[in-house]
Amino acid sequence: MTAIRAAIAHMNALKLREQFVYRKIADQCGVDRSTLSRRHKISGQHKLNPQ
Repeated sequence: MTAIRAAIAHMNALKLREQFVYRKIADQCGVDRSTLSRRHKISGQHKLNPQ
């Protein structure tokens, strides 16, 4: 699993209303914050609009 996928998996494992900071998770996983934010938003769209 790539670092970006691991970071997204970590965020998806959080409870529904639990807040997180992209910068903190990005630093922990060694990925770029903007890439993590963009990929996380894209992964959420696929869950909301399965086709």
